[in-house]
Amino acid sequence: MDVLLLFTLLCLKADFSDGVLITQWPKYISRLSGSSVEMHCYQNDTEYNYKYWYRQIKGEGPVLIGSNDFNSPSYEKGFEKGFTISGTETKKWTLKVDVKKGTDAVYLCAAIVCCANYQAYFGNGTKLTVLELDHTKEPDVEILKPSEIETGCDEYEPESYVNSAQWMKLAYGVFIAKSGLYGLVVLVYVMRKIFLTFRFHSQAAEITLPKVKILPPSPNELCSENKTEKWSTLVCVATGFYPDHVSVSWKVNGEERQDRVSTDASARQDKTTLMYRISSRMKIDDMDWIDPKNNFTCTVHFFNGKQYVTVANTINGQKVKPKGLKLLGFGYILFLSKSLLYALVVAGVVCKLKFSAKKKQLPED
Repeated sequence: MDVLLLFTLLCLKADFSDGVLITQWPKYISRLSGSSVEMHCYQNDTEYNYKYWYRQIKGEGPVLIGSNDFNSPSYEKGFEKGFTISGTETKKWTLKVDVKKGTDAVYLCAAIVCCANYQAYFGNGTKLTVLELDHTKEPDVEILKPSEIETGCDEYEPESYVNSAQWMKLAYGVFIAKSGLYGLVVLVYVMRKIFLTFRFHSQAAEITLPKVKILPPSPNELCSENKTEKWSTLVCVATGFYPDHVSVSWKVNGEERQDRVSTDASARQDKTTLMYRISSRMKIDDMDWIDPKNNFTCTVHFFNGKQYVTVANTINGQKVKPKGLKLLGFGYILFLSKSLLYALVVAGVVCKLKFSAKKKQLPED
């Protein structure tokens, strides 16, 4: 966000300062297409007359929507329709957006005392998410033209009348079979779309809380002979939530942990169910993990459109057999096996010598 604000201020040829507070609300908005939403800004300590609204689409830079100088709105090219800037008070101004596909973005307000070379002040931004709804597509309908045999008007000769009648029956049978097959395909297509609509409608159109799970370090990571560091990885996975207004945090024994933590930059969406998922990883000391008294908590903070809801999961440390003891047990088994093999070889040699000695003592015939 700091890079975004710096870019915008350079475009305005103005310096940025945190000396004046601009309050912007709400922080998140989620709506279906066809509705309209409003977002507001308020100057807490100032009464600047030059006020602006910007839009930033994900992956792009901010674009000026319009201004409300001295409570007189004006719009940039491309924003004349679907956007309404208003505000009769000096301190407060409002942006109304007609929600439709493509209006997903972060909207920012700004205020400046005058023109270039003056300080500009920005709100924290409002993220607008357009909720998606899977509509059932109507089947394509095609009217088949009558066959040439069916519409033929020429008189049949007596000797060819029977053959023509048979061909007409065959064509009519093929037509009935094709019509029945086509109707069956259309029915299956419609039923499938209806099933998918009823199955995913509530998930796609309604706010859905995430499910949180913590995956422990893998045995290969803990006991690898080629391991060069004493750290192992816990993975927190949050799935099945909508929309993507989430953040993830970790705690160890009730204390927040921020170092050695890596979280996905943004949630990923399943194109079929429209649900989101996000993961976060935390490196922990091997000795902390093998102590069952330690507990590790992953908390997902989810904004449901009205308030923040937290969903958490906790996992305790697990006692792991040290790698040295495993190697010692294996070595002991190998030692016993070699000793037994050696004993069998010695016994065989002794038996052979005894047999040879008895054979020499036998009298000659």
